[in-house]
Amino acid sequence: GWAGEDVVRMRIGIDARPLSKQRTGIGNYIQGLVELLPKVAPQHDYLLYANRSIDLPSSEGAFRRQIDSAFGWCPGSLWLLGRGAHLAGRDAIDVFWATEPILPLRMPPEVLKVVTVHDMVWLRFPETMTRYVLLVQILCARRAIAEADCVIVNSRSTQDELIQFLGVPREKIKIVYPGVADRYRPQDQAKAGEYISRKYGVPRRYLA
Repeated sequence: GWAGEDVVRMRIGIDARPLSKQRTGIGNYIQGLVELLPKVAPQHDYLLYANRSIDLPSSEGAFRRQIDSAFGWCPGSLWLLGRGAHLAGRDAIDVFWATEPILPLRMPPEVLKVVTVHDMVWLRFPETMTRYVLLVQILCARRAIAEADCVIVNSRSTQDELIQFLGVPREKIKIVYPGVADRYRPQDQAKAGEYISRKYGVPRRYLA
């Protein structure tokens, strides 16, 4: 903030289910954002909610893990719908970040709701999804987007589809593009060539 400005300390709850050990592309995107939060806004408290174990090794101590393991048997989406509001109220959350378009039912009205929408596949190409995932999206996504105070997307095309198909106000949407992890930096060409040559038996002279 500006010099002399009072710093507001918030308790921010995060749906951490995408941070499971069997992570997908969405999980990697969410991980990158989550790990940056204490760096760009260290004054806040961050609570990670899930009903099963999560993997965030590089940020130990920066977050409070709230693993609701007694309900580990429950499908994650149903768990969040049914238990999320209770946990948010118990922990006096100021902001809840839904890392997928699913918001807990009966969320306390004073909680600011931020919802991430990764794509609109459930609406545009439903035939490409499994029945369970499609059903969850149909039942949850439209409501979550409507109730959100802020919607985060990772591309301009998703922003445009939200406006076109669901009538979401443009000012309610924020684009946060995926970052690039440090491990994707350019590698030493000579070492890379040696590795590929050994692994695949390709003569070194064929590698630039």
